[in-house]
Amino acid sequence: ILLAAGALMTVIGFLGCCGALRESQCLLGTFFVFLMIILVAEIAGGVWAYMNRAELNKLVQESVRDTVRRDYGKDDVTTKTFDMIQKTLKCCGAESYASWANSAYNGVGEKSQMEIGISALS
Repeated sequence: ILLAAGALMTVIGFLGCCGALRESQCLLGTFFVFLMIILVAEIAGGVWAYMNRAELNKLVQESVRDTVRRDYGKDDVTTKTFDMIQKTLKCCGAESYASWANSAYNGVGEKSQMEIGISALS
């Protein structure tokens, strides 16, 4: 979503620059209309997020929990991004440090030597 929004803003910005350089009322008018549409969409998104903040909070917690459980420690980009988010926000896991108990980083889901058996050690 963020990449699409960034690409759209780039195209709209280019439209505004072309309109200003050519002094075209049509291009500048189109630029203004697109900016108004984006402003209304941002306001609508903010109102929706405010009205559904409990559901949004639950969705974010589930997403963080799933990321910690499946991807952390396996995917380098996900690991570095998640580390940066936690350092910046000064948080740990979805709810607390206990979120890490069932993570792939903690070795959950992988076979250890104890699980393989004594015969495999020889």
